Amino acid sequence: MDNPSSFHSITAVIVTYGNRKCFLEPVLKSVLTQQVHSILIINNGGRWDIEALAASLSPIIQVIHLPTNTGSAGGFSAGIQKALELQSQLIWLLDDDTCPSTQTLDQLFKAYLDLSSKHQPENLAVVCFRPTRFSPWVYSHPNRLFRNPFSFMGFDITQIPSRLWTRITRIFSHDPLILPDKIPLETAPYSGLLFHSTLIKHIGLPCQDFVVYVDDSEFTYRITQTGGVLYLITHSVLKDIGPIWHHGISTHQFFVALQGQDDFRAYYNMRNEVYFDLHIRKHAPQWLYHINQILFFGILFMFSILYGKQKRYRILVRAIQDGQTQRLGIHPNYPLS
Repeated sequence: MDNPSSFHSITAVIVTYGNRKCFLEPVLKSVLTQQVHSILIINNGGRWDIEALAASLSPIIQVIHLPTNTGSAGGFSAGIQKALELQSQLIWLLDDDTCPSTQTLDQLFKAYLDLSSKHQPENLAVVCFRPTRFSPWVYSHPNRLFRNPFSFMGFDITQIPSRLWTRITRIFSHDPLILPDKIPLETAPYSGLLFHSTLIKHIGLPCQDFVVYVDDSEFTYRITQTGGVLYLITHSVLKDIGPIWHHGISTHQFFVALQGQDDFRAYYNMRNEVYFDLHIRKHAPQWLYHINQILFFGILFMFSILYGKQKRYRILVRAIQDGQTQRLGIHPNYPLS
């Protein structure tokens, strides 16, 4: 095994699709200011000249073309495989609309080196802090970010009192919350994730059956469930520069599910969450999970009537049924663009 202090080969893997030059170009320019050895762009079925953009920026950029959009799971799986073929030591995953600052990778790498003195590379990963992704959870649980084992789609009736108390105390508290440098995670998004190539030999590649959404949770869950550790590095920051599919909507799961843009996003997110919770995390006790599921359904139905979203509600019901019965892969009614 290489001495961690000698790590020098960092490959950035960036997945893109459609025509997202307006996001990809600034991200590439920012990544080129980091200490990366190579950059792999995974073109997930896009039809514009990404090669020309890559050639205009740097010779260390290589474009891998996939014939169709395989979703984030297929894109990152292909990118990681190519990085392994290039014998990269460290692999840094990025979305095409998450932009690092000049110190992002440096801070992340330093944290990785510090942790690697206590953990073997095949059992360690670190991830950047994305304020739009992590903030609500980080500021509620600044020391440990693990999912509630009995929740359904993040809803848990037993947590309502504590969440209300947290909100009330936050309103009246004038003390600034100082986040720790490192926060243990149970799962993490792809974007900003840094790990050694030997980790993949230990946990495998992303599961392409998820297509999009929750595939990153399932992939990183394997790290923590096989004896490894996963840390959020709060001073290594990624900025989201692209649109969020539920932008302008309350972050509460009911409103996001019913009013977020695009039926296909709502379907895959709901289906995969249900599958992940039911067949991978395997809740215990099951009765509490099912109580939360029934309550979630009831509240979702009421909101669907209130906001005239009965069609979306039916899509979500079908998604839940498909997740329960393990019907994964690309659904013919919801192809990727």
